[in-house]
Amino acid sequence: MVATPTPAVADPEFLPLADDLVAVGDSTTQYVLNDFAAAYNRSHTGGRIASFDAVNPATGQRKDQITIRPGVTMVRPESAYAAFDRMKEGKPIDFAHTDAGPWTSTRPNMTTFVVFAKDQMRYASARVTNVPQNLTKDQLKAIYTCQAKTWNQVGGTSTSKIQLKMPVWNDTLRNYMAQLGVSGPYTCWSGDQWNDISTVLGNPDAIVPMSRAVARLMRSYGDPIQIDTSDVAVDYYVYNVVRNDDTPPDYIPDRMIPFVGDGSDNTGWICGTEAQAIVRANGFDSTEDCGMQEWY
Repeated sequence: MVATPTPAVADPEFLPLADDLVAVGDSTTQYVLNDFAAAYNRSHTGGRIASFDAVNPATGQRKDQITIRPGVTMVRPESAYAAFDRMKEGKPIDFAHTDAGPWTSTRPNMTTFVVFAKDQMRYASARVTNVPQNLTKDQLKAIYTCQAKTWNQVGGTSTSKIQLKMPVWNDTLRNYMAQLGVSGPYTCWSGDQWNDISTVLGNPDAIVPMSRAVARLMRSYGDPIQIDTSDVAVDYYVYNVVRNDDTPPDYIPDRMIPFVGDGSDNTGWICGTEAQAIVRANGFDSTEDCGMQEWY
């Protein structure tokens, strides 16, 4: 039997030292960061990337304890927002990987958001499904506001009940819903399903808003999931959020510059040929804005 490959899901195999770069963040970007870390660490002897997943990669446990430096433990952040909280608390984290943009009200002060790729939010369903793949804005609004109860009410043929699985309410989801005139949350939402493909696998009546990159990646590894082909989507950048230092003009700490750049577009390793091939292999799109930085 040939084993099906899976995405790079792993915490660091080494205890990060003082000159290593500790990263935590959300599930949307954890796989690409793991691949970044493996490639970057092969070619850089100092300042290794130590990226921790949003959930324990061995057990699936959320919010367990992780050791990020010798003698320094903390609760594992399961989202960018939790990562931002740890940064605000002064934990020795160098950067957070995230799809939350710099407009988010929970961002830490004195941080720089550095673009490294772009993504879309769409809706995902099982490969064998009752979910129409080209739902209109009006049909999606009827689903997300709990007005539509069964799939034949929104262009499908099945009278089965719609099973709506929803992420935690965040800025990306808010922007997606704003296109539809949905303010949410609503009572029919089944929450905290962010990029969890198990919520749709094998369930022909389930629908969940999801990162297109994550869905693409899971499909490439053989998971029976599909992403919609409708005209309704939200484009967004994904970022590394770096803790600033006090050295203008870019405020990026010197040891972070080889990885993310110095303030000029496309100057860091992350915008180079090797890293951008990893970006695309993980389902994201490259962007000419890679390396663009915004300060807060």
